[in-house]
Amino acid sequence: MRSELAVANFRRILLVNWLLTGPLLLLFAWPYWVVVGNLPGAALFALPFALTILHGHISLAVGDAHRNAFFRWHRNSGFPWNWAFHPALFRLRVRFILFTTSLIFAWF
Repeated sequence: MRSELAVANFRRILLVNWLLTGPLLLLFAWPYWVVVGNLPGAALFALPFALTILHGHISLAVGDAHRNAFFRWHRNSGFPWNWAFHPALFRLRVRFILFTTSLIFAWF
């Protein structure tokens, strides 16, 4: 039986997250773009929602107890894009700051 903590499973989760990132950003950014017409604000608006879904995907794939093992592997894997799914981005405080910043962009 294969372990959910295997490196091959972590690579598969990372690949699925990268494949989901673009469509999720588009899905959540277009309403802001239509209403406000500000592309940087639309990206900031979509990012917290996309990160929430991607975080849920990681939690469902490896389980809540092993999520830190995935982030530890990702941090030490040596990929140049380690910052993209950094655990700090999944904190509610960071997502709220991104969302609030996008609303500030709407006024300018």
